Amino acid sequence: MGDVATSTAAGLPRLPALDELNTSTLSEFRAAMNVFFESADVLGDRLYRCRPFTSYPAVLQAADGLLRNAAALSDAERVAVINAHPRLGSRDLEQLSVLSRAEQSGGLPGAPGARTEPEPREVGTKRALLETFAQLNRAYEEKYGFRFLIFVDGRSKEELLPVFQDRLHNSSREKEMETALHDTIHIAGSRLRVLLPADQP
Repeated sequence: MGDVATSTAAGLPRLPALDELNTSTLSEFRAAMNVFFESADVLGDRLYRCRPFTSYPAVLQAADGLLRNAAALSDAERVAVINAHPRLGSRDLEQLSVLSRAEQSGGLPGAPGARTEPEPREVGTKRALLETFAQLNRAYEEKYGFRFLIFVDGRSKEELLPVFQDRLHNSSREKEMETALHDTIHIAGSRLRVLLPADQP
């Protein structure tokens, strides 16, 4: 099977061919799924049992079905899927995957709405904003029991801040989990659109 760690010219992961995905070992399949879902092995393991797939979009459709099915994944397993993604506003960008780092820094190269350069911001203002996000992350996780997850979709942290505050103060655990799992698929779909070669199903 092709090495998903191999980078494209843009520095992004390279997806294995579909026939390789369908004949991969569990560890190889997990690595391929981590491109879409970070380190959510519990979801990768379930998808592994659903093979063969006819296309990469079919993989994401199967993942969406699993996340929506209360009998397929327990509450703890859903939390694990959400928590596989990094916290919004993480200070240590070097600890993020290539894709998460790009998403939090302006968007995936070639994705609609992606910014080609970081937004100009005073150092002090940036530091204060990151501290605000750190406080919101702590409060959110204490209230709901899992990380705040959102499909950034090219938006700046300033644009995301009021959304974060509203979801912290005006939502419920059930609604937040539903939103987070929904955005998990949106994130995966955005990554697929950037990574999937035009001639690959």
